[in-house]
This record gives sequence, C-alpha cells and structure tokens, in this order.
Amino acid sequence: MNPHLVREQTIKDIWLRVPTLPPEASRIVEELQGQGLVTYSDGAPVLTEKGLSHAHSRTDVNSLDDMLGDLNIDEHERRFLAYILAGMPDKPFAYDIIKISRSNPDRMKYPSVDLGSFDDIEHGMLFGARHHIMIDTLLSRKLAEQLIEKLKRYGANFTGVTQNHDVTKINYSLGQEGRKITLVKADAAKLDDKVYSEIQRGIYSLVLKGGGGASNVGNSNVLEALEHYVQFLKEGGLVLSSRALKNHLDRVSSGMLGYWSHVSSDCRFSEHTLYQKRTKH
Repeated sequence: MNPHLVREQTIKDIWLRVPTLPPEASRIVEELQGQGLVTYSDGAPVLTEKGLSHAHSRTDVNSLDDMLGDLNIDEHERRFLAYILAGMPDKPFAYDIIKISRSNPDRMKYPSVDLGSFDDIEHGMLFGARHHIMIDTLLSRKLAEQLIEKLKRYGANFTGVTQNHDVTKINYSLGQEGRKITLVKADAAKLDDKVYSEIQRGIYSLVLKGGGGASNVGNSNVLEALEHYVQFLKEGGLVLSSRALKNHLDRVSSGMLGYWSHVSSDCRFSEHTLYQKRTKH
C-alpha cells in the first residue's frame, strides 16, 4: 500500500469529517496532531488552519512526488504533477485520475478538452494528454501570459507561443517530451474550423467543472454542449464532470474538486465523477 496515498486519504477524510476512520489512520492522525495540522473537537479530529493550508495549498511537494512514485511516470512529469497536486484539495481523487489516464496510450494520440476552463490548466493536466484544448469565451492574451507563468512555476520548459485571431497555441516540454495547449476563445458550439476538425477526429478526455456556467462555455444549455462533445470520445476515454450524463459511460471514481466560479466570484468545492467510455469486445 502506498503510504503517502494513505496519508493524503486520511487528511481528506478529516477535512470532510468522515465519522469513522480506518484503523491504519490512527498513527497518521497522531503525527498530524504533533505537526499542528490536526486538533480535536468533540472527540473527533479536525484540521487546524495550518492543516487546511497544508491540505489545499501545500508548498513542499516532495511527499506528493513520492506519492506518484509507484506510477510509471517520467521524473520531469512527476515533479510537474506534484506541483499541480499541491493546490488540489482531494489529492487521492487526483491520483486516481492520473493513474487511470496513464494506462491508456490514446492520451498521446488524441487531445483532452476542457469546456469553460478559464485559467484552470491544472485539472486538464492530470490526464497527461500531449495536446490539451481549453475552450472558454473569457480567454484572453493576458490570461495566456498567466498560464505560461503557471507552466514555468510548475517546472515545465516554455518553448513558444503563437496566436491567430481567437486561437492561441502554447508550446512547452516536460523533459524531452514536447506538449501543446490550445486556448480557444469561443462558444463551445462555434469553434474555429481547424480546432473543431481535430476534435471530431477523436478526443481522449473531456472536462467540465462545476455547473459550467453559460458565461464560461457560451452555450445556453451546458449539458447539451457536454453531451455533444462526448460523442467524439475514443473508447476507453475519460470524462470528468459534476453533471450526470445520458451516454453509456462507466463510473470509475468520484471526489471533490476546487474551482473558481465566475458566477459568484469565489472558490467552490463540489463532488465530481470520473467516467470512462466502455471498450467494445
């Protein structure tokens, strides 16, 4: 059993006030208490302010790098993902997404797509696709510059950027592996022809966080937009969403995501589900 993953699961369970912790968590709770991350209230462990900060916005990523050590991931990408995981409240769920994604080679052949992404590259990066497409009516040149700074901060090597009207392409590398992010400032139903043609050829993963407010996706019916893109999902492909889907997809895992809501201008936490498209036998 991955000891680092067990520790992160214990922290998550304490944060969510799970009533009964497994026996193996008792030693970890004691350690967390000794570090000032946990205290007791009415006989139950709760995170202190320091503990909440440790859970949601960690600065030391070495333990997260170690947590990913049992996955077949290049050291450069592993460190990159550790920095991304540092700001995610539900690290075990993020670990599940990374683990499941790495078992499918299609992630290197087909793009991942994030509907209503705004400045969130983090959740899309969990899927490890060589090409990640972010679609949002709120994308801008300034936002592209901020995303480039994020990539650098996470340890990626920025190699260039090009812009053509409302489509911006950011090139970067992790170690020797070149990757690309395409930012599309558009309604999800009114994409640039070249971008849409690539999506029609197949996508590896699809992300829609929260309710995917109309101001972000640009589509009056966000569920219809999501269902529309699901049809391009390759067999074994993944969908991360808080919305129930009509398509016949298998539920793989679920957990909490933290994301910025432009409707309420604050950070929201809500449960999301990871689905996988069934493979034909």
